[in-house]
Amino acid sequence: MAGIGDLTKVALGGLATSVRRFERAAETIAQPTPMVADKVELGNSPLPDKVGATVDLRIQKYAAIANLRVLSTAMELEREVTKLGK
Repeated sequence: MAGIGDLTKVALGGLATSVRRFERAAETIAQPTPMVADKVELGNSPLPDKVGATVDLRIQKYAAIANLRVLSTAMELEREVTKLGK
């Protein structure tokens, strides 16, 4: 059976993942978009997906909020268990 400490670890791990993904999406959005030329050059890297990165920002925002709520619940449970142990 998982303990409160395990719940805290999962929440912190999820929060760290959300922050990393949020940062990656923000970096994509911050990349300058090159001007579109009248010619096509093969071998160029594709344009950054700023729309997808914007969606990722919102998803990671809510994932971080959810993980913070799990962390808050774990802390509340720990306080209650400590009270019961007295």
